[in-house]
Amino acid sequence: MSPPPSRLEAHIRRTLELRYPRHVVTNDTLGLDRLRALLDTIAIQGNSRKLRNIMIGWAPFLGEEACDRLFDQCMNARRKWSSVELGTLFDLTEHERSAIGAWNIRPAGYTDDDMKRLRRETKARSSCRSRRRKAKEAHAKSKAAADDISLTERQKSIYMQTADAWRSTTEIGAALASWPEYKPLARDALRKAVLRACNELIGQGWLSGEVRSGSRRQTILFVRRTR
Repeated sequence: MSPPPSRLEAHIRRTLELRYPRHVVTNDTLGLDRLRALLDTIAIQGNSRKLRNIMIGWAPFLGEEACDRLFDQCMNARRKWSSVELGTLFDLTEHERSAIGAWNIRPAGYTDDDMKRLRRETKARSSCRSRRRKAKEAHAKSKAAADDISLTERQKSIYMQTADAWRSTTEIGAALASWPEYKPLARDALRKAVLRACNELIGQGWLSGEVRSGSRRQTILFVRRTR
């Protein structure tokens, strides 16, 4: 049983398939050099049978003598190609690299600083996707909890504005002020509606509450979720 391909071998193969969709390289120096990169990587693993099969499949135009010569060269040299050499050899762009997932090959012409910048951008995009996913999951969780039949529509809308961290009823009221069902309410009426609903949710065990002193010596109710 043949050993599994290395990650570098898989990435070189994807890049080779990108350049030669019919799985046959061109009969010229560039085509054979690109094939040689794959063959050298296979030779490092010592898999002679696989090496010969790849050679015959990708370069059927080679005669038996040429195949034997190339086979011996690869097995003797066992050259390890660098990511920079491979990127230059295949003239690989960053867009192509991302599309086929050839992460072990550096895009042609990219410096160390370019790669650091690229990693920062990739990390930033990944973090952004993670934040959006978590926000979406939190929203779905809130909606599922708020859809409980024991809550009124007003209680549901207010519960969805709460979180695991403390939040004041003033903040909740400000967030709901633009909602159609709350828009007709005057400021004081909105405050009382939010306060009444929060107290109801506290009584039902959906929220926990804490009264704190405000900047003008008034008391403000802070709430957070308990479930």
